[in-house]
Amino acid sequence: MEFKNTLYEKKNGKAIITINRPAILNVLNEETMQELLQELGDAEKDESVKIIVLTGAGEKAFCAGLDLKAIKDITPLKMWELLRLLHKVTLAIEENEKPVIAARAQQFLLSSLFIMSALISSSSSSTLIKFTFNTFEKKHINTFSQDILVNIRQSKR
Repeated sequence: MEFKNTLYEKKNGKAIITINRPAILNVLNEETMQELLQELGDAEKDESVKIIVLTGAGEKAFCAGLDLKAIKDITPLKMWELLRLLHKVTLAIEENEKPVIAARAQQFLLSSLFIMSALISSSSSSTLIKFTFNTFEKKHINTFSQDILVNIRQSKR
């Protein structure tokens, strides 16, 4: 499958979905959300995929939300349709039969509101994990903690 705004690969039991719009902080437009829906659905159906990793390209942002330039002149009806599509993406993450992890710069963390809301809302089937990261800069060691919410579900099979 070829996509314009996302990258999609499957390897070693993982489906890796990358929002690939780094020049504009990986903001979501209608096309990007449609691609995410297709990829999440494909990964869920693929028996070889055991986990889905969702990430954003570039160094600055995982996903900065909706593309405001794309919505500045749309009608209220079109805005409603875009919000419904965003809700479908959220549900595709929340209700996915496979675990979905949001990853950023090789550190698993949640930095996108729509991803966070999707994972938090599935309270009884999610696990909050605290990770501590050490970064080494010149002669200093910086330590910070990050709470990670991992969506864990019983397989329906």
